[in-house]
Amino acid sequence: MTTWITLGTASALIIILIGLGSSRAFGKSPVIADSPLAQNGWYPSDPWMLHNQIDTLLMRYGQYPQPVTGPIAIIMPHAGYDYSGPAMARVASHIRGRNYTRIIIIGPSHYHSMDDQAAVWNVDGIRTPLGIASVDKTAVTQLLAHSELGEFPEIHPNEHSVQIELPWLQTVLPGIPIVPIVLGQLSPDGLSRFTEILKEIITPTTLVVISSDFTHYGNRYQYIPFTTDIPTNIRKLDHMALTAITANDLWAFQTMIKKTGATICGERPIQLLLSLLPRKSTSEIVGYHTSGELTGDWGQSVSYAGVTFSGEWKDPDGRTFQTRSIENNLLITIAKSAVERAFSGNFIPEAADSPLFSQHRAAFVTLKKEGQLRGCIGSVFASRPLSDEVQFQAVNAALHDTRFTPVTPEEFKILDIEISILSPIWRCDRLSDIRLGIHGIILKKGRHQALYLPQVAIEQGWDLNTTLSSLSEKAGLDPEAWRTNTELYLFEVDRFERRLY
Repeated sequence: MTTWITLGTASALIIILIGLGSSRAFGKSPVIADSPLAQNGWYPSDPWMLHNQIDTLLMRYGQYPQPVTGPIAIIMPHAGYDYSGPAMARVASHIRGRNYTRIIIIGPSHYHSMDDQAAVWNVDGIRTPLGIASVDKTAVTQLLAHSELGEFPEIHPNEHSVQIELPWLQTVLPGIPIVPIVLGQLSPDGLSRFTEILKEIITPTTLVVISSDFTHYGNRYQYIPFTTDIPTNIRKLDHMALTAITANDLWAFQTMIKKTGATICGERPIQLLLSLLPRKSTSEIVGYHTSGELTGDWGQSVSYAGVTFSGEWKDPDGRTFQTRSIENNLLITIAKSAVERAFSGNFIPEAADSPLFSQHRAAFVTLKKEGQLRGCIGSVFASRPLSDEVQFQAVNAALHDTRFTPVTPEEFKILDIEISILSPIWRCDRLSDIRLGIHGIILKKGRHQALYLPQVAIEQGWDLNTTLSSLSEKAGLDPEAWRTNTELYLFEVDRFERRLY
């Protein structure tokens, strides 16, 4: 026990010294936030007692031997350690001592409403009884460049969902900088947007920690879907959610929440994780119990689960928010200029000086008028440099989409332009692999074929069945044709847009 405490204290001291040195080099004192959770009774305020509690839980519930490949993400409870400690220990033991370079912690906002927004704790470190957890200021600065993320200083002091994980991370992964994010409510479009934003800071050595408890049952939580055989029914409810999560099935998880009204406080962070996870990731439930089991009080019960996710994060493409913004403006300008030249009968593609634009990529160009589709044409397979592709498809969308009359020069001035750059396509073997808002879908049956970009289902508010039925009709088939002898292919997109409405 002494060895653990000495190492933990030393790690905390190193973090403090590094933080002080870095800040003083710029003539500033480090900004250290104090976590109030110990004073509020979430865990012991005495560092020796807190170390002892965590170590005891790890020794009693930790899973050994550890798997060879460490998780890239985990779901971890966020209740007081006397209640959620066993599940926290089980999942924490799977990340213990791993070589991560960044930990992104995403927890739900319990007390403040934020629509399509998130609060990032912009401090140099957060102090717990075990020392100071250093904050990854580089990642925080990159996130705060997006309007969807703000500092919201009023949110952090009383929000426990992120802070509760810190002593565990300080114990099993000492010294690794964190990115603390409190997530608000997400619309389908917000989910898609946050997925793209977080991809910018997730590297192959990043650990994503999702903070969430599961079913909250009882009058206190205004959730009583059943009154008999409560322990069994709570487990069944949680099992439905965990089955969807471990299948990496975002749609099934969203559907389960809608149908049951399940009170899973971290449902939005979990949805975000399911949108982020690599296609070939695997998962495992490593811990599960309920407070009802611990207290014998089934009138009020909260469920706790630990889940690990394995796979490989992709390397970020190296494009910063500022670079993406420049590319966005330039690509839209190129598309707009091409259409304007076409109006005068003088359309020849112009070269664009950008490494991205010289790559051979497939792309779609979408035109909208006051939110309504006005033209959309593109290609599925890459055949020419992106700058040329966008110019040709912009002209096609404006003048050659047979569903609409050609756009006029005056009308074009008020249209919104959206450019979707496609990834290579792959065969979809299971419907559960489809992530609405993330994946574009191509449906093929015989000579019939149709495509929807990822944003279509989100903008229309469709579920998966409705999306596939509409796609079947678009291909000239019966709405139920997708259910038999149909090939489905998926792709992802980078989106560039100029919106006026």
